[in-house]
Amino acid sequence: MAKIQPYGCNSTKSTINDNPYLGSVDLNENTENVQSQTNNSDESIVIYPNPTNHSFTINTHNDLPVIYKIYNLQGKLVQQGNTKNVNIALAKGLYIVVVQVNNKISKHKLIVN
Repeated sequence: MAKIQPYGCNSTKSTINDNPYLGSVDLNENTENVQSQTNNSDESIVIYPNPTNHSFTINTHNDLPVIYKIYNLQGKLVQQGNTKNVNIALAKGLYIVVVQVNNKISKHKLIVN
């Protein structure tokens, strides 16, 4: 597994541009079948399909409202919203999706083909 660090940073700090939402991001080198799962044990949040081309769904297994933010690997916010069915127009690559449900935050890897 590779740890993401700010460009040009040789320290062991594993944040991207000091963004508190991204924190430590571990990437599997094999991205063929990425599994996006929540960091919270009491809520099951799944993002699918992943990889995706144009859209994805945030499944929270409940009717609570969601807030999502999509960051590129440089830590820049590239899209945000409050819907479970997300349409995207992003360049190919790896992104981090931060999902907030009921004041709990989870981070997910998203591959855009």
